[in-house]
Amino acid sequence: MKHSTVVLVGILMLMLLAIPAMSEEKSLDTSADSFPRGEDAEPSIPLQIPACTQPVLAGSSGSKSTPIQNPVLAGGAYANRDTLFVHGTSAVGYLPDGDVLSVYDTGSGHETNLLSHGYTVINCPMPGYYDKTGGVQPKVKYIALHYASDSDGSLWPKIENIHIFNGHAPVCSFDCSYSNNGIFSDQVIDLGDYYRFDRGMNIQLVIGNGAATTKTFTIGGYGARFEW
Repeated sequence: MKHSTVVLVGILMLMLLAIPAMSEEKSLDTSADSFPRGEDAEPSIPLQIPACTQPVLAGSSGSKSTPIQNPVLAGGAYANRDTLFVHGTSAVGYLPDGDVLSVYDTGSGHETNLLSHGYTVINCPMPGYYDKTGGVQPKVKYIALHYASDSDGSLWPKIENIHIFNGHAPVCSFDCSYSNNGIFSDQVIDLGDYYRFDRGMNIQLVIGNGAATTKTFTIGGYGARFEW
């Protein structure tokens, strides 16, 4: 009986010594990620600002633009940014207008059916910063348009002028020639300088249709990068 008790005690001691070793071996196994990333997660599409962007540019020549690049600019004046987009259904046509056949707000955005050789204005308002905590006053140099010309690939209508307002006050204006083949694409625009928009921003588009028939222009969204 005494011999059996000694054997039993020995077995228990061996088991106690084995437990820490097993625990240590388990803790060293780093092959499995404790917090695996979801395979179905979709990364957001970054806004790209091409280095060649200037206030006055030719259009996109009908090709779908590449997704806009990461907006990291060498020698940028500001270290922080908020990039905001507004859905195109917030845009407002300058109506009534004899050159416009009809205007619709759809799930895709603000749709304007422009008569042959007609022109019209579309106002694209968005919020601005009066200030941020600590008195910071963000400024804007880059804006973006998410739009589509007519789906027939004619490259009409085109954006031919852009006027930027802070509240009621005009900030800058320039001529341009932006169009695409009817596939929604992004046009990033450099305003040429940093401006405050403490009374709200309005991106006013003047679009023209040089085709022989009525064509459709859709603004799907528009945005601005506020920096400070």
